[in-house]
Amino acid sequence: MTARSPRPRPRPTPRPHPTPDVVADVQLRGRAGPQATRVHWPAPTGAGRPPALLVLVPGGTGAGRPDAADPLCRALCRHLGVVVLAVRGRPAREPSEAGRSEDAGRSEDAVTATRWAADHAAELGAAPGRLVVAGDAVGSRFAAAVALQAHAEGWPPLGRQVLIRPDLGMWPAPATAAAARPPAVHPRGLAGVAPATVIVAGDDDPGAHDGHRYAALLRRAGVHVDVLRCPGLAHHPAAPLAASAAEPIARDLARSLGPALDAPAPGPGPHGDVPA
Repeated sequence: MTARSPRPRPRPTPRPHPTPDVVADVQLRGRAGPQATRVHWPAPTGAGRPPALLVLVPGGTGAGRPDAADPLCRALCRHLGVVVLAVRGRPAREPSEAGRSEDAGRSEDAVTATRWAADHAAELGAAPGRLVVAGDAVGSRFAAAVALQAHAEGWPPLGRQVLIRPDLGMWPAPATAAAARPPAVHPRGLAGVAPATVIVAGDDDPGAHDGHRYAALLRRAGVHVDVLRCPGLAHHPAAPLAASAAEPIARDLARSLGPALDAPAPGPGPHGDVPA
């Protein structure tokens, strides 16, 4: 009997992006120094490159720990099938550049990170031009600032802004609600910004007023807004989102963001002043 030669093994098919549950820590070159960023990749589906979602994590302790956003980011990555970048901002007590406020400096960091993600999406295995920006608690004010800046400059295109437990710092306490609002949040300045998904606690939670007021301003400006209510959600801006809350939030966002994530990517627009 003639022995058969062994059959050649098929070569593995190259994957367009990493395997499930892959996480990597990288440093972006922000204008105020390196920005710690944790990247989460979804399971490959064969349906092309997934969108990218930036989660803006405020600097400092507690909610600003590098791993503080892990439960939320892992849940978003799994349920939405997106490449998630958790970008940590500068420390809360760091002096701002040229005497600007700390929030202004951190907003600039968030804008820089978003531009970087738009420029380098393909290197991360994400689809260029399909970008969503998100923030939890204090991080939501930087997500809103990114959306405003992106609209003002016409780039990068954002499919959605996601504000979770918004702590926008834009309005006075209810007892002094008659005080003037800053011009930046006037409806005329919001017209045309990216559609929004706002996630708040129950209506009886006094910490949810920022989210409801900002959603009302966006609607007055003609911006589409989805408000998702999570009655069991704890509104503690200084504390990271609990893992038990991350799962239901990610499931709700998967339903809310479906059309935005499935939309075709717009044509790429060059941008030349982002540190690589």
